Amino acid sequence: ITGVGGPVRFVLAVWFMLVCTGMSIVPALGIRARWLELSIGVAVGVVFAVLAATALAATDTLTLASSLAVLEGICLLGAAFNYVRPPRPLGGSR
Repeated sequence: ITGVGGPVRFVLAVWFMLVCTGMSIVPALGIRARWLELSIGVAVGVVFAVLAATALAATDTLTLASSLAVLEGICLLGAAFNYVRPPRPLGGSR
């Protein structure tokens, strides 16, 4: 991202914040409807971004690098959780 211009960098950063962080966690819920899963993923991404920024601001360590590091950590934890425990569809089979 460092070699990319301003508008493209902004779009990539917003995409990462909204989609990547939430969608690393949401598959564990086992939602079958893709649009619902994406909608919940974006909402969860916003929640994580707000919580990370609030926690970093409260500890007086809020920087772009620290915010990105926290969001990357959330993505890695979500991916690891989905790897260890693969998603199961809601409702299960009978």
